[in-house]
Amino acid sequence: MMKKRKIFVSAALLGSATSVTYAQSSVTIYGVLDAAVTYAHASGAGSKFSMDSSGLSSSKFGLIGTEDLGGGLSAGFTLEGDIYPTNGTGGTASVDNTAAATSSLFGRRSFVSLKSKQYGEIRLGRDFSPTYWNLFLFDPFVLLGVGSSSVFTLASAGVTAARTSNSVFYLTPDTLGGFFAEGDYAFGNKPYDLADGTGHDGNFAGLRLGYEGHDLRVAAAMSNVTYKVGDIREINVGGTYDFKIIKAYGLYQNVRVGSSGRIQSTYLLGGMIPVGPDAIRFSVNRLHEHGDSSRDAMLFAVGYIYNLSKRTSLYGTAAFMANHSKAAYAMSQTSGALTPEAGGNDTGVQFGIVTRF
Repeated sequence: MMKKRKIFVSAALLGSATSVTYAQSSVTIYGVLDAAVTYAHASGAGSKFSMDSSGLSSSKFGLIGTEDLGGGLSAGFTLEGDIYPTNGTGGTASVDNTAAATSSLFGRRSFVSLKSKQYGEIRLGRDFSPTYWNLFLFDPFVLLGVGSSSVFTLASAGVTAARTSNSVFYLTPDTLGGFFAEGDYAFGNKPYDLADGTGHDGNFAGLRLGYEGHDLRVAAAMSNVTYKVGDIREINVGGTYDFKIIKAYGLYQNVRVGSSGRIQSTYLLGGMIPVGPDAIRFSVNRLHEHGDSSRDAMLFAVGYIYNLSKRTSLYGTAAFMANHSKAAYAMSQTSGALTPEAGGNDTGVQFGIVTRF
């Protein structure tokens, strides 16, 4: 039984794929379906049982295409959209990096690319922002489920916190001895001379630098998105180190919201402990509101991943949110968070199954 289940835990957080190849071109179809039953109790708001999506891996459907152009050069595309298996709906996206998200077929990722083995890769379209990657990679709960740090890290950074539309991305080649860089400039697609002064709204610039080698992964990122009412600036730095008996996680984020003058910092420490082919994961998250600690909050989470195969996993997560007197943060739920009263606590337990194709 153990031999049949001897797989890498990291596979539980990713997806499998089916590839169709024609001569020098290929198209890969892939997807993930993740559904969970959640119990939540929030002070002053009561309790509820609900069905949620993406507690361990993001539910999605995607296509990746590549064409070998010769001489180390290739062209490609990625189309990836959200799926909510609990109700059959799809995802959303902000088309100009300013407005609220609207329904989108491939709102997760949608870009065309040109890649050189020697000079790196250029992508045009919509993809994850440079600052997002650190929040995702250095959270043992990968920003998903009731244990997700996203209620602190993504909530404060606006509509470009995870992805940017109308973007030009540059990624360095895989020939720098483990060092890498990624740059992103996104357009708000507005005329610059608008009478109300919002012509530059939605313009985004971001940069990520890092190193990945052996058991160490570390990176720092920064971004700025322009708005007439005040820019949103973010910096973050984090890393992981695999000690074999435990993989340690650490993350720091600082967000400055120009429209309100608020400055928030988030701190995360966590780990993943392998148990044969399975894993225990845990994290402690603290959000600090500069100038008003009564708005601080802490999130504690622990979970277990039980891998039935390379494609299918069961998981369970328990989390507890402790708000200071003026804070009312709630745990992440795709079915809608149960928000506690100011200064109240929030408790969640989640059990789910995920399968990949």
